[in-house]
Amino acid sequence: NNISVAASDSVGVVAQTLTVELTGAADNEDDFTIQVTGAEGDLILSSGDDMTLDAVGLLDLNVGATGTINIGTDAVDQDVNIGNATANSNVAILSGGTGDITLDSDDTVLIDSDGVLELNSSAGVISIGNDAVAQNINIGTAGVRSLFIGNVAATEVQVDGLLVDINAGVTGMTVDVATGGAFSLDVAAAGVEVASANNISVAASD
Repeated sequence: NNISVAASDSVGVVAQTLTVELTGAADNEDDFTIQVTGAEGDLILSSGDDMTLDAVGLLDLNVGATGTINIGTDAVDQDVNIGNATANSNVAILSGGTGDITLDSDDTVLIDSDGVLELNSSAGVISIGNDAVAQNINIGTAGVRSLFIGNVAATEVQVDGLLVDINAGVTGMTVDVATGGAFSLDVAAAGVEVASANNISVAASD
């Protein structure tokens, strides 16, 4: 039979455990529904200790067209954890149409991967450090690694700055220009200074 609790009724359990359970055969299992039918009625679940929602199958959390889903939006200093580090699970954050995905922190944002880390855009520009904020940008400043910028099909690689400082280690520096290309070194006002502890050789051949 049904269990009905009206608005004027109350169910109280003190210092005990209240369990509501529906059991049935595998081919004839029942549903347990908690529903507020009034247009202005709210459904509030509150616990003074822990609250666990666990499902063997799919767990959905949805809202109507005019609502918002909030997770961890109370002004309480508590962590919000999504996913885990022990199971082989995927975590997907999707936004379709004109919806944006915004990550904003008043402290630090860390993105770390044990595997490949990719940052791509199919229809827009990828910008790094494009806010008008006077802070340094470090790329590849630790570890023994190679740094690659651009590719042979890139139309232009442009480096701008009040000072462009290029330092090469003991293995030297190589600048190659493909056949038919030109190497141009232009100075607007001052001269060009080339200094070396050994000989400087410049050769040209047709």
